[in-house]
Amino acid sequence: MALLIAVYTCGTMLPGPRAYVVAALAAFVEIGSFVVLSAIPAAVAADAAASPWPLVTRFSGQFFLTLLLYGTAALLGRSATIRRRYTEIVELRAAEVAENLRVRTEAALAAERTRMARELHDVAAHHLTALIVQATVVERMLDRDPDAARRAAAAIRTEGRSALGNLRSVVGTLRETGPIEPDGAAVPGLQGISELVASHADTGIHPKLIVSGKAGDLSAAAELTFYRVAQEALSNARDHAPGAEVTIKIDHRKEVSVLEVLNGPATAGPVRADRHHRGFGLIGMRERAGLVGAALTAGPTPHGGWSVKLTVPRESGRRS
Repeated sequence: MALLIAVYTCGTMLPGPRAYVVAALAAFVEIGSFVVLSAIPAAVAADAAASPWPLVTRFSGQFFLTLLLYGTAALLGRSATIRRRYTEIVELRAAEVAENLRVRTEAALAAERTRMARELHDVAAHHLTALIVQATVVERMLDRDPDAARRAAAAIRTEGRSALGNLRSVVGTLRETGPIEPDGAAVPGLQGISELVASHADTGIHPKLIVSGKAGDLSAAAELTFYRVAQEALSNARDHAPGAEVTIKIDHRKEVSVLEVLNGPATAGPVRADRHHRGFGLIGMRERAGLVGAALTAGPTPHGGWSVKLTVPRESGRRS
């Protein structure tokens, strides 16, 4: 057994040809030693005139059996080594895939945050512009204590312009390409979802919009989140479920506002292979939901489709 274990160990540590040579030498040494030291002297002592061929035949067969035994041990050693190295390679590749996925995820999050910062810049710029306009109106219209009203309105206008300039210098630097949009530019919101649905009517899916309740005083950031989640969900449905029925439900309740995008299974053939990446899927949607304190869930439906549900609490989505 000791020699058998030694041959197996050599099989795990040596290249294949060397391991098999060691197995052959071990079998030869074992049988040869037994024949020379024990079998031949015993046969000679028993009958000196007897023919040696039965002895040769017997121990030749024993030699091949021993060779097979040690060869199997060496083969098992090589197999264990190959298996171990294969496992190491698989683990290494899995680690590389995980690292690549982490890098891509971080890049996607960074790009999506940049996009959100750009859009929040537009939101803030829009409202600060409105503040400046209102302050100008106050300055011109009030006639009670005109000097004090004029000073207060001028201070509002100055502060608004200062905040707008600071916001442009900080957030505006995060823009990837293109100039900063002019003041008062339209920011996508709940009203734009109906136009979004109409624009997808000829893209291979059949969207339908259902709205219930009143939006109330949702913030511009919350409305923008509703719009972007609906936009990404529609784009995913167009790419992954061509020909499917898509239903967009917006339900404004007392405590929350809920957006749910449901699509059925694809009915118009295989998924398009030439589609271009527009957003960052669930990663970007969850990032946007977290920005306004909302919850986002997504997953397959029992009927083979897909569901995306955004729930925005009224407290977190309310205008301040």
